[in-house]
Amino acid sequence: MDEEIKDKYTIADQITVHNWPYGKSDTIFSIGENPEIKENIFAATSKGVSYLGNIEDFNLTYISNTDEFSKDIPLGYTSLDIYERMMVIENGEICWENNNPIDFSQYKKEELEEKKLEIFTYNKDIHYAVFLPERLFDHKFCLGFGSVRYEEFFQIKPEQKELVIEAAIKYSKEHGIPCMVAKRLYSCTWH
Repeated sequence: MDEEIKDKYTIADQITVHNWPYGKSDTIFSIGENPEIKENIFAATSKGVSYLGNIEDFNLTYISNTDEFSKDIPLGYTSLDIYERMMVIENGEICWENNNPIDFSQYKKEELEEKKLEIFTYNKDIHYAVFLPERLFDHKFCLGFGSVRYEEFFQIKPEQKELVIEAAIKYSKEHGIPCMVAKRLYSCTWH
């Protein structure tokens, strides 16, 4: 790994707009020596993303309590997506990787219900996304896979993890910007 990348702790991003979870400051582009960054879950809407937290920071108690949660992640004509970071890429190189992704099968049904995490077991649609540090891609902060409008990504489907990673590496290298690959864990309408 390039020494300059290794020495960085956070790549500046301009898309963190949701002040949640409280008291946490790592952004989706935070990097560092593993296991220094232990929390890799974040929320995304069309307005931006939240800080990183653990899975319990985004459990059903918060999501269903829109009075509290929506103060920090405002409702609008959008969806609320909960993602887990997989890797951060800079200049076409992977500079951080999540070596311990969440495995919901390790929990018993009772544990999931007690922790209010049962909603995360409903998602059967595998979906990977590539986030950018600014609104660079047609004024969006996420690459549009499977979109006819962006021919270079038209053949890539969001469930094709390896192709999504390959596209993120290529995009980062060609445009000289960081990219972050994440797996969607949950999605709901947010208005």
